[in-house]
Amino acid sequence: MNLTGAGLNDAQAVQAFIQEVEGYSMQKTFTFVIAALLLVTSAGAKCPEPRPRLLCAEYFQSDVVVTARLLKIRHVTISDDDDYMLYTMQTERVLRGKIRAIFRIIDSTGSGRAGIPSDKGQRYLLFLSYMKDSRAWALDGCGNSDELEKSAETLKRIHELQAGGNSGTIQGNVWQDGGATVLVRGKQAALKAKTDKEGNFEIHVPAGVYDATVILEGRRFEPDIWSYEDPRRFRVRNGGCAQLQFLPIDDSQGKRLNRMTESPNEVSATKH
Repeated sequence: MNLTGAGLNDAQAVQAFIQEVEGYSMQKTFTFVIAALLLVTSAGAKCPEPRPRLLCAEYFQSDVVVTARLLKIRHVTISDDDDYMLYTMQTERVLRGKIRAIFRIIDSTGSGRAGIPSDKGQRYLLFLSYMKDSRAWALDGCGNSDELEKSAETLKRIHELQAGGNSGTIQGNVWQDGGATVLVRGKQAALKAKTDKEGNFEIHVPAGVYDATVILEGRRFEPDIWSYEDPRRFRVRNGGCAQLQFLPIDDSQGKRLNRMTESPNEVSATKH
């Protein structure tokens, strides 16, 4: 996560972010989950499903995609129980959006750290989203960000995404419910698909803004709090995708929080 910290010292910038995260209401659940993922490592720690984070979704949902070099590391202590590492980064190549030439990434020092090596000069591919209220860049530790030398295939796929297309896809999962109907509606189209035996689905749609709901006789569903996009309103761009997750309502009030995985799930969707 990168803090712009305009007018703030390091400790104040970190504290501003913490207050922002702690201040979220349940009405901002999806934004809160994004913040919670900042302290989840992409290398070894448990990440919530759905996984893997689809590149075609993360690229278009990110405000900035950039390659950058690590310049400096600083340990910041807020209190006896709160301390963080600040990594000063130098922008090398901007693949999407705009960002300053020099920016900072914040990381925890505990077991949930994002695993940024301490070697100065190390280069990274980063997918960042801006949190306006806290003036912070958010990094999903369970996404596609990685060391640049390990990102050749990701960069190749980004180039393909930049070429665009004439449609996009909506992909996702209805937890443990094969045969459910997923209905998506937008100005351009209203389409539906049935989930496969694992609950996965994929729908090709024109670019646009959509909402999605799940229908199955005798059951009711709502968005999983770990869904990457909010099914109540999301955008699909040409060449891109949206990644959604639904749960039966009786599983949506916290039980899903304990369902974590250490290895990515393959997205094997059935098209309709």
